[in-house]
Amino acid sequence: MTHFFSSQKWRAIIAFSVLLLFAPKLYAQCNPDITPPTCQAPADVNISCEAFDPSLLNYGTATASDDCCLDHVTVTVNYALFDTICNKGTITRVFQAFDCSGNSSTLGVASALQTIVVNYEQHYYIKFPNDVITTVSANPTGDFGQPVFFGEDCELLALSYEDEVFLDQPDCDYKIQRTWSVINWCTYDPGLPFTDVPNPEPNAIINHPANLPGPIVSEAGTLPPWAPTIVKISAGDPNPTNFSSFWNANANRYRYPQTIKIIDTFFVAVRGKVFADSLVNCSYDNGESLLQLWTVKATGQVTGDIVEAFTDVNGEYLILMNGFDTVVNITLAASSNFGQNCQTDYTVNVAIGETAIQDVPVHLEQRCGLLSVGIAAVRLRRCFTNDYKVQAFNLSSETVEDAYVEVTLDPYLNYTSSSIPGTLVSGNTYAFQLGDIAAGDFRNFTIHFDVSCNAPLGASHCTEARVYPYDDCRGNSSWSGADVDVTATCDGDSVRFAIKNIGDGGMTELQDFVVVEDVVMRQSGTFQLSIGETLNFSQAANGSTWRLQAGEEPLHPWGGLQAVALEGCGGLNNVGLVNLFPLSDPDPFEAMDCMENIGAYDPNDKQGIPTGYGTEHFIEKNTDIEYMIRFQNTGTDTAFTVVVLDTLQHNLNAASVRIEVASHPMVFTLLDGGVLRFAFDNILLPDSNVNYAASNGFVKFRVEQKPDLPDGTLLENSAAIYFDFNDAVITNTTFHTIGDHFISVSTDDIENDGLISAYPNPASDAVVFDLKNWTDAGRFELSNNLGQQVAAERFTGKKFRFERKSLPSGIYHFQITANSTKTATGKIILK
Repeated sequence: MTHFFSSQKWRAIIAFSVLLLFAPKLYAQCNPDITPPTCQAPADVNISCEAFDPSLLNYGTATASDDCCLDHVTVTVNYALFDTICNKGTITRVFQAFDCSGNSSTLGVASALQTIVVNYEQHYYIKFPNDVITTVSANPTGDFGQPVFFGEDCELLALSYEDEVFLDQPDCDYKIQRTWSVINWCTYDPGLPFTDVPNPEPNAIINHPANLPGPIVSEAGTLPPWAPTIVKISAGDPNPTNFSSFWNANANRYRYPQTIKIIDTFFVAVRGKVFADSLVNCSYDNGESLLQLWTVKATGQVTGDIVEAFTDVNGEYLILMNGFDTVVNITLAASSNFGQNCQTDYTVNVAIGETAIQDVPVHLEQRCGLLSVGIAAVRLRRCFTNDYKVQAFNLSSETVEDAYVEVTLDPYLNYTSSSIPGTLVSGNTYAFQLGDIAAGDFRNFTIHFDVSCNAPLGASHCTEARVYPYDDCRGNSSWSGADVDVTATCDGDSVRFAIKNIGDGGMTELQDFVVVEDVVMRQSGTFQLSIGETLNFSQAANGSTWRLQAGEEPLHPWGGLQAVALEGCGGLNNVGLVNLFPLSDPDPFEAMDCMENIGAYDPNDKQGIPTGYGTEHFIEKNTDIEYMIRFQNTGTDTAFTVVVLDTLQHNLNAASVRIEVASHPMVFTLLDGGVLRFAFDNILLPDSNVNYAASNGFVKFRVEQKPDLPDGTLLENSAAIYFDFNDAVITNTTFHTIGDHFISVSTDDIENDGLISAYPNPASDAVVFDLKNWTDAGRFELSNNLGQQVAAERFTGKKFRFERKSLPSGIYHFQITANSTKTATGKIILK
């Protein structure tokens, strides 16, 4: 906002004095003053990005006037159509004048608008690095020069290179072919071609000094020292080439091969191939697919040097290390668990001047183009902008074309923007196009959203992601094709449930379902649905947390149970119940994130979902656990590296770990002893005092239990978080207890003069009923879901002990009567 006083104001004051004494009619015009001032914007501007003044001070100020008393002029700057990083586009300035009585000029009229058009022009020159003949000892850092530039006024230039190493060279011990890429982020389009600049070798003598200088690529006629190189590309060329022919003001990308020759035997080398281990035996067999463009990471165990290399078209890699590093650690620079039951971390011993072989197996789905998706947020804060990170992996051995993700946001979450375009599908569902995903590759993006201020504090917000096209990889021909889906919706005074067969085959047998209110089972039954058939039912909307759980068709490729939870329909009685039991589907192409909005929190913690029932955190055996480790840099400086180590308990199957999503790029390694290592290299995590939102990070993964763990098994887990070279920050310990007797027994009032309590509840073999205000002898009767009586006993006193004995699992209905008058009813679930 700009404030200034016009000389017209003083003229107006003088006129006012004169009018006051000599012109009563004009005095009346200014008392009251109802005439607005006028405002004229400065002339429009059209300028190049090189001459652009970001302060805008050189582009004039408005001219304003008022009949009585001008006070000030404001200016509002709109950068919506302007790229502030590359300085290109259109800036609009809106001026408005105000007089001393508060009247203002009309806002938005053309005369009060100024348009500043900044024209982008790409125009820079490059000097590529010289070829090098050297020794490792002379260049221990591996710095062999890089391209330099001239004239980069508006450009946002980026350099990268890829190395290809050749051993057994006639004139050196090994040669590095370093291919440089130069792009301008302000204009780069990955779909457009690039300009290949050749490496000139004008002299036929190998290693001749004339063959070493890197060329200058500049506009024809440019004066020294940036005159374009004029030299023969090959010794046999009839005429020299003017390298201005490779210059283009609008070049999309330059590529240049630098040659580096090392004359030194003080090195070690590791080579091998990365392959799809289709036979699942952790060793390469003829016919198994060799994987191109996978990144292999080598870490010297003596110097700590890290070198990365891509596999070539034959799936092979070659890495050269300092000769001191006779022990080298080899792993894939991958953010997913592609090792499965094979190693992902290899220690290789190699002698100086020698080459060791280390192949790396990768487990990829061979039957179909299998995709996985994960979604998570660090935290959810009401009335603030929050971020979801979404990540999709191609777990298969084939490229999946035209992939996209649909995300359905919780009703209290409002989409604002995303790192890639999001298209509204319907309601609160958005689609995000990912393009083709190569075998083993991934795509990720960020969704920005607001959490409504109307959301109750502590409420759970569930957001679902699904990746397409998906393939169920059906491996069992006996599966009918039936696929169960469950939904729960809030409809006024009712919670409406639906169980639907969305598959391409009918169900072959009955499956059970249960409806749980908070932790009390309220409804149960069986269902068997044909293709497209739906079973609908409802419960009263009373503010409870409702959960529907239904069995899946036998031999379904992903198995498990289908479940959905609904919180806050008809009020919100209790929070924190949504994640007690599992919700996410076992299949990888769907993901559900349910998180409570919060106030205060621990900056470095670990969560396990489902949280489990009761103080023992009961979960059933064979239930997958989703762990999320969150970290925050609360130090006083930027954290360059964050490493998270998580040692899984032996009752968890480390080989089954599936990475769902991470906040930043990271490398995952499965170490011996079930240790998970998540390395966030170059994360550049600012401290929380400098940038609170950006100081946070996380990783979320899923892991299976070992099969059929006995009841009472305790699953404990914590993680160690390392910020650079500081001591580890140890998270809280999450724990779960294996058990399946944790759905409460529901009871009804006894003629409104008391309640039945049952304990222990949950129970496994026996339940004691405490009959308050009960004085008579009674009869206990138990029936199954078909109404058939399965047990009947008489008792006296206020307590009755029911023993399960040989009754099979299921849901049973009981009734207790006394002298045929007092009656208590309820349900018992036996597992």
